[in-house]
Amino acid sequence: MMNGPVVISHNKFESVSVDSLKKLSKLSVSNNALKAVPNTQNNIELRELRLNGNYIKSLPESLKCNGKLKIIDLGNNKLKTISVLEPLSSLDQLVNLNIKGNQLCECPNYLQEVLGLVASVKILDGGKVDGLALDRECEVSGGDEKSKKSESKATAENTVKRSVGKEKQKRERGAAEEDLTAKSLARKRKKSQGRAGDDGRDSECVKKRLSVGVPTEISEKYEAYRGEEREWD
Repeated sequence: MMNGPVVISHNKFESVSVDSLKKLSKLSVSNNALKAVPNTQNNIELRELRLNGNYIKSLPESLKCNGKLKIIDLGNNKLKTISVLEPLSSLDQLVNLNIKGNQLCECPNYLQEVLGLVASVKILDGGKVDGLALDRECEVSGGDEKSKKSESKATAENTVKRSVGKEKQKRERGAAEEDLTAKSLARKRKKSQGRAGDDGRDSECVKKRLSVGVPTEISEKYEAYRGEEREWD
């Protein structure tokens, strides 16, 4: 009986049988064409299983018999959901697990789900579990901080826009009021000129009002309206 490792990586094997290797300690069949994990139920001394770069979609229940497994590499296969890893949950000596390059890595809460299922793992996808957890926490924290900054910036921009809008409306109302006052003065002057016996005193009164307590803008508009009236006359 063979006692030790078996490495047959970088071939085109679609299946492998190791039932007779009772004392097999390492099996490496990476970069082949496997569609299923080899049956290792009788390989109770197996400590390292490397199956990277195949077409494996699920894990057999027979893996639960390999209680001495410490390293499993299932990277770059066809594993789609976290649930397919369930047979690994009873391997309490498993410390190094690689499943990078599988679709299941895109699942929400991937890190927490995997570590919750295989609690003994210390190295996941080539990185220490503590470091991965810290990186994920920083990533989430950084995302929250970025979101807060974006919200603050948007709030500030909206405040400035409202302020500018109010100031514009205020100026427009002021200009309209000035224009209305100037027109009113012009109409009063015209009426005063039309009254019998008018000796120009009303006109002088209007001029006096313009020179005392009337803003320059209104005076200028008033003079402009007077010019237009002269043309009409």
